[in-house]
Amino acid sequence: MELRYPPTASPFAFRATVDSEPDEIVWDNNGDKVYYQMTNKKSVFFLSLAVMFLLFSSICNSVMDTLQFRFDNSVFARFEDRSYWDPDISWRNKWKDGDPTKGEKFLGSSTVLVFSTDAWHLFKSLCIYSMIGFAVAMSPGFASLAKDKKMSKKRTVLITTVVFIFLCLLYSGIFEFFFSQVWSR
Repeated sequence: MELRYPPTASPFAFRATVDSEPDEIVWDNNGDKVYYQMTNKKSVFFLSLAVMFLLFSSICNSVMDTLQFRFDNSVFARFEDRSYWDPDISWRNKWKDGDPTKGEKFLGSSTVLVFSTDAWHLFKSLCIYSMIGFAVAMSPGFASLAKDKKMSKKRTVLITTVVFIFLCLLYSGIFEFFFSQVWSR
């Protein structure tokens, strides 16, 4: 297989006759095909990014549960603005004068902009966005793994299952550490 890097291409791009499916094919200024194939470095980058999103999501989830279930025994009880941090009080921040019968405090304060009204909703939004980021970052990493012709389907399924179980345990472990150790007084 001949590899020639186009002068303006990224290090992940090469012109080649490839044995496996390229991730993307584009044409350069000369009309030649340029194949973009994901490399191991790029796979590791995306998988590492996915793990970072997962860790952040787990931490956000631990903040939510700490606020909801043991606010008074947490580091958050020390913060001055209890009306933002204490869910027993902060839920009122989305309503005019703290009264749901008077309607929203501002447009979207009980729906799309609820994350701006209190800590619990902020960390819930960050948790959800991090999980979406996790899913997006995992896609290219596993796509390149699945396209690897050297690896059998059975091995790919085994690796995917092991990674899934590992990430579930990692998420639970990080959550428990922050919930029981970091956020407790």
